[in-house]
Amino acid sequence: MNHYNDHISLDDVDTIQKEFENKFPSSADDIFENGELYLPSAENFLGDYYKDYDKVFKSNSLSKRTKVLIALAVASAVYRPYCMDAYYSDVFENGWNEDQVKEAIEIAAAVKSGFTAVHSVKKINEQEVIQKD
Repeated sequence: MNHYNDHISLDDVDTIQKEFENKFPSSADDIFENGELYLPSAENFLGDYYKDYDKVFKSNSLSKRTKVLIALAVASAVYRPYCMDAYYSDVFENGWNEDQVKEAIEIAAAVKSGFTAVHSVKKINEQEVIQKD
């Protein structure tokens, strides 16, 4: 990570994301075998997950209040109803009002839509280059 100034680079963000994702299975298939929960994998995953999850949600640079708002917005953007339910009451208990919650969810949805739009334009441009060749 960049320790020479106060700015974090996009490479730093990518590294942080990959390190966190590498700690956990990328899909439910990693903890299921032939449609059945594979207990050793599930126990390892859940133990590591909760330890890191708790550490991430402790107040450091961001308050717990801010973190639960981010969590609800992300859960909404990727449409995970169980997680949305879990964070919904937390945001209000941590002092956010309905307008603020709606705005955070709208921002997350707009960013997610933006990813799709940019990816689509990139693919269309790649196809146009291929067709010209």
